[in-house]
Amino acid sequence: MSTGITFATIKSQVKKNEVAPLYLLHGEEDFYIDQISHFLEENLLTESERSFNQSSLYGRDITVKEIRDIANRLPMMAPRQVLIIREAQEVRSLGDLADYAEKFNPSTVLVICHKHKKIDKRTRFFKTVEKHGVVFESPKIYDNQVPDWIARHLKENGFEITPEAANMTAEFIGTQLSKLANELEKLTISREKGSRIEVADVQNGIGISREYNPFELQKAISLRKVESAYFILDQMMENTKINHPVMIVGILANFFSKLFVIQQSLNLSDAVLEKETGVRSFQLKEYKMAARAYQHPQLTKIIGILHEYDLKLKGVGSRHTKEEELMKEMVHAIFAA
Repeated sequence: MSTGITFATIKSQVKKNEVAPLYLLHGEEDFYIDQISHFLEENLLTESERSFNQSSLYGRDITVKEIRDIANRLPMMAPRQVLIIREAQEVRSLGDLADYAEKFNPSTVLVICHKHKKIDKRTRFFKTVEKHGVVFESPKIYDNQVPDWIARHLKENGFEITPEAANMTAEFIGTQLSKLANELEKLTISREKGSRIEVADVQNGIGISREYNPFELQKAISLRKVESAYFILDQMMENTKINHPVMIVGILANFFSKLFVIQQSLNLSDAVLEKETGVRSFQLKEYKMAARAYQHPQLTKIIGILHEYDLKLKGVGSRHTKEEELMKEMVHAIFAA
């Protein structure tokens, strides 16, 4: 029936009562799988119809035969029944559902939520569901795509955000969409629709210090301001709940990895650099200045240092060293590179 479909299209179809008998939601990113399954759960039946006609089961607790048996039942005093299989990747021999998908019960809506990885598109199961139902793939989102995702997500909910604020949110929160969505909800919950989120709003809403945060530390290190870097780090280490060391190392690793690419491409235009590296135009000046402050072998060594301390902070080879000491060691090693 359809593949390559969007969440917005699914919502539009359901609202027009264009409901498919099969929904296969799969992929590495859980966020939209949860969002779509929740939407279907709330909108395919009325509240009074759900008690007898809606089931939500987990893959580890059910077999393919049991799924078929439930799916083949008739609804009770409702136009359809809804069967949602959560964590479907845990169903043994899930591909055996191809027979049901070929001869499905038209009065049942079967929603299959297959998380953490894609389903092999070459299988009979996938091809049969694709033919008769709706397939939604939720791919992993990469670092350089997150600021644009943030802007789109906020726009869909009636808000705007500056590129600088979107970038700060992305760097600080990471690529986990459910966590990002929660933080964005906190930022907008008391704001008027149509308002724009600025850097200061992100700092206040997420709890980022204006002076002592990973981005100020990154700037001090990139410009080789040794005393400033150590002072900022000391202040940050007083609140490791907000300034988690592993998160800080991740931000620095992302910065130096992009710096490595930019250093080799300083002769290219800003537009090309932005496309190749994902570095936003408003950041390029800072990156170019830092690129001129380091030699190629230094950047290679620094990236290795960051990888080493990422492992140490996760307990590999340094279980008895305090996080604060490891962070100071790391910054010292970067300046000494």
